[in-house]
Parts: sequence; structure tokens; C-alpha cells
Amino acid sequence: MFTSPYFLLGGALLLAILLWEAPLLPFFRMARSRIVRADRHTVWRHLTERPSQRFVSDEPVPGQENRFRLIIDMTSGRRAKLRSETYEPVEIVEAERYERRIVAIHDLDYTPEATIHETLTLADHPDGTLVTLTQERSILLSISMMLAWRHSLYQMLDYLADVCEPHDARHAASLEAGRMASSHHHWQRRLFSYVLTGFSFLALAYFVDWRLAALLVATIIIHETGHWIAFLIAGHENTRFIPIPFIGGAVSSDRPFRSAREEAFVSLMGPGLSGVFAFSLLMFARSYDANFISLFGHIPSTEYIDAHLTGILLVVAAALVGVANLFQMIPVPPLDGGHVWRALLHGKRRWFVRFVFPVAALVLVGLTLKFGGIIPALAILVLCIAWPSAISTRLAVPVMKPMEKVFMASAYASIVALHAAPVFILLSQFV
Repeated sequence: MFTSPYFLLGGALLLAILLWEAPLLPFFRMARSRIVRADRHTVWRHLTERPSQRFVSDEPVPGQENRFRLIIDMTSGRRAKLRSETYEPVEIVEAERYERRIVAIHDLDYTPEATIHETLTLADHPDGTLVTLTQERSILLSISMMLAWRHSLYQMLDYLADVCEPHDARHAASLEAGRMASSHHHWQRRLFSYVLTGFSFLALAYFVDWRLAALLVATIIIHETGHWIAFLIAGHENTRFIPIPFIGGAVSSDRPFRSAREEAFVSLMGPGLSGVFAFSLLMFARSYDANFISLFGHIPSTEYIDAHLTGILLVVAAALVGVANLFQMIPVPPLDGGHVWRALLHGKRRWFVRFVFPVAALVLVGLTLKFGGIIPALAILVLCIAWPSAISTRLAVPVMKPMEKVFMASAYASIVALHAAPVFILLSQFV
């Protein structure tokens, strides 16, 4: 079992997904530079006085000494977006150096070890001012965190250049052309993703079966609709669907979760709504006189299959929906199950990692080594090392109350059972 190609392929896929989110990379410092076509004092004035319309506000935080809340308009193309940061000034050298410590983004506090230490230095350059933005963190990074961090630095430098460079008529026209081009390229990328995603479904329909492709599309739409509805209920206004070629898609928001309960709720709504869909397919199968026990308690005859073909196909469809969503419920971020476990263990993770997880990991690795061999055991060992870090959060969000954890854990178990039921029904003749 453990040495089969399907097991190894599935393990490799889980390992890739986990390493995408697991903070294991020792990159603690990142710096990016840009030449701003304005003199150094103009750049400094925009940094300290915030005269541009893009800087919405920069006010002291009530009741918190030496803390300020900065709100920046980071609208790109047609997508409105405000970025809110809470920071503490550290060192200010006139027209040369601006150093601060970012302690919160979008009103969510970072844990002390995850606080961002930011330094912005200005130097004269023949074409204007050389601006260098440096950020330091004291935590390990995942691949996704590193890429997002790199993008945020470039984005901040772009907006700084936008507000500092002279805005005469020619330059304004150039900026508008640049924004239109940026928006155009953004839509080009999205259109390409949609086309490639559609092509993957067409290929599935052509080479396998069009009904399977239609079922997969319906499953993805229903699953992501559940997440979208949950985001709206939780108050996330700017949500969007991101097509992922050969996989499907995902619904995301422009701000992080405000609490562990919110993260668990949004993560459970996708597979939860899909569970209703799978259960409906089973009920339709019952309406076609497909008796689950007599049909799948033994290998049915050809006459029985012909008489109950529609019911059989509905059960198979429900099982395929169940398999897809059971994969999503695996407790590994960025899958839905990983987000649920991260929310459930938030606040108690240290106790869990210190006592419960090491014992369970050793038992699992030992069993895998005995029955599966050295390669699967090493893969399981890497998963065990990376998993505790992957389910940890770097934001100081409110933890769930005990009854909320019981409710979310019960919902998680119920959804898993709901999706496992049609799979068990379909495979019961082999069990």
C-alpha cells in the first residue's frame, strides 16, 4: 500500500502543498530599491507630511502611546483597496532615514516575534532620489509568504514614486496610461487564467467524459460559492474568484481573518455547501429506486445496472464530490481542513506541539517505517516536522471560546462524515 505509485504521488502532492505554506525558509531580511524622479526633500515631505490624496490618514491611535494608524489608498485599476497599518516610529533622520516598526495590518496585531521592522533610506541620485525599502522579520517564511512579501515591497515603492514624482499634464497622462496599461495587463492575466482553466475542463471532457467535466465544474462552483457567502456574512466586501488552471479556483479576500472563529467558519462553508450537494445527489438516487444496500452489497447484475443506471450514476457523482471535498478537508494549509485546524489550535498550539503531536508523530513514523519502507517514512517525517508550523498563525487574532471550538470541531467531523458516506456506499462491495 505505502509503496504504490498512487500513495507516493499523493504524498508528494501533500508535501508540495504543505511546503508552500509551512514557514521553513530562513529569509529574515528583504530589501528593494527604486529611483524616484524627485528631489530628496520632496520625497521626505511626502513620507512625513502625507500631502497626497493616496495617503488617506495618519493619526495617533487613541490610548496607545507612540502608535499611529496609517491608511493608504492602494487602488489598482477598477479594484478599490485601502491598506491600514499600525506602526511605531523608531528612528527619524531628516531627509535620510525613516525607521519604524509595523505592529498591525488591517487592525490585526502581529505576535511580537512576527513584528515587521521597516527602514526606508533616501540617497541622492543623478536622476532624482534613490529610495531603498528594507524590512526585517524574526520568523521563518513559507514560499507563499516570501513571494507576497516581495510583491508588497515593490508595490509600496511604486506608490511612493506615484505620489512623489511631478504631476504636470504630460506626467499625469503618462501615469494614467500606466494605470490603464496595468489594469489591461491585470485583465490579460485573469483572462489567460480563465481561458487556461476552461481549456483544462475541455480537455477533461474530450479525453475522459463530458459528464465528469460538468460535475467537476458544478462541484467547484458550489464549493467556492459557499466560501463567497461566508466571506459576505463575515463582512469581507472585496472578495474575488481566482481561477487556478487544472485545479479549479479559489475565493479570496483583500484582508486577513479577524478571528479564529471567522477563519473556521469561512473554511467550513465551502465543503459544507458541497456536502448538501452530495447529499442531494444521494436523495435523487433514492428516488430512482437505487437501493444502496442491495445495489452495492454485492456486484450487481447487468440487468440491475441497466434498470438503475441513473441512480448508480448519481451515487458515483456523489462519491466523486465526496472525494474532492475530503481532499480539501485534509488538515494541511492552504486546504480548508488546514485552516480549520489552525483556527481550532490557535492559542493552544504550544501545548499541543509540546506534548500531543510529538508522540503521535513518532507512532505514525514508526508504523510507516515498519509497513511502508524508508521513503514513505521520510516523507511522513517531513510532514510531521512542517505541519505544526504550517498551522500556526502570525496574527494575534482572538481565540475561539470552548463552546465555539466544540461547535466548529463537530461541524468539521460532520462534514467529513457527510462526504465519506457516498464514498463508502460506492466502495462497500470491496470492503
